[in-house]
Amino acid sequence: MKAGLQQIPIQGAAPRLAGNREWNGLPMPTRFWGILAVAFGVSLSVIDGAIANVALPTMARMLGISSANSIWIVNAYQLAIVVSLLSFSALGDVIGYRKIYIGGLGIFIVASLGCTLSDSLATLVTARVCQGFGAAAITSVNTTLIRLIYPRRHLGRGMGVNATVVAVSSVAGPTLLRVFSPSPPGPGFSLSTSRSDSSRVC
Repeated sequence: MKAGLQQIPIQGAAPRLAGNREWNGLPMPTRFWGILAVAFGVSLSVIDGAIANVALPTMARMLGISSANSIWIVNAYQLAIVVSLLSFSALGDVIGYRKIYIGGLGIFIVASLGCTLSDSLATLVTARVCQGFGAAAITSVNTTLIRLIYPRRHLGRGMGVNATVVAVSSVAGPTLLRVFSPSPPGPGFSLSTSRSDSSRVC
């Protein structure tokens, strides 16, 4: 690019290029890889919630806990998202959306490993809270990243792709649970790995 037109680091609303030129999305094929990366993170967070809902009764039985206590496996994830979503979104305006997204994805992956290694309700709920924080970071900057990836004239297409990913992921969770866990789903299942051994949880 010519001098004076280099991209200014994007921190807040109105992304622009030097010279006061408005940012107008990524060129192909960079745009394709960008939306694929965003869709990957969003699908992980949505699928994980759907899988936990379906496997909850079996997890409660294998952990030896009551149904009333087992609901915290789901509640911990959802509450963590609710309380931190807006905070991560505001933080993205300060330190950058890319950092929030990558950090959230890293937290989510590490927390998923923690869920896999959990052997009690307390450790599982703790890991699920961390998963929720990671999912909140991912989803808090999701639409902003789409706005930066797609040019203005194709922004509706980008939002449509995002909505489709969320919808498909929400209904794909139970199917994936069955595919990767031929035996009845329980604590041995993890989004990243599955094992019938009851010492590994969600």
